[in-house]
This record gives sequence, structure tokens and C-alpha cells, in this order.
Amino acid sequence: MDELAIERHGTGFFEKAVSDTLQRISPDDREIFLQWFTRKNLLREIETGGVSTNTCRLVDRDSSIHVSMKATRMQGSNRIILGVSIVDFRA
Repeated sequence: MDELAIERHGTGFFEKAVSDTLQRISPDDREIFLQWFTRKNLLREIETGGVSTNTCRLVDRDSSIHVSMKATRMQGSNRIILGVSIVDFRA
């Protein structure tokens, strides 16, 4: 069952999220993630196209899993929702 939960919000959101994510993100994907996941970049992409997305690998025990991240603005609000979904590229 899918759930929507508020995990983080408020001042320092980006700094805390980057710190937490870098502990689990694949070393090969860190630079691209850091370039994408900035307040300035996300807001620019959302204003231009309504959404900002990125895909990367997270290390899960001894293997990695692909995740898709999607950021968009809440309708009628200045708040942003960031969703993370597991994407299975393996056949």
C-alpha cells in the first residue's frame, strides 16, 4: 500500500536532505544529484515545465536500487512536493 508522508520540511530542508541522501546514493551518481538537487535548479525547472525529475541509484545493503525523484509545486501553494519512487530497470 502506498502512503503519502511528510518526512522533512522547513528551513534547512535542502541541506538536510542532501546530507541524508549522500549517505545512501551511489558514488557514481553523487555529482549529478548534487547539480540537480538545489533550490535554484528545482524552482527553475518547476517554473519552466511544472516538474523536475531525476533518476539515480541508492545503495541498499549489498546492491543498488534505481529511484526516480520528482519535484512539483502543490496546486494553489508555494510549497513543493518531492516524491521518491523505486524504479526497477532489471528485467
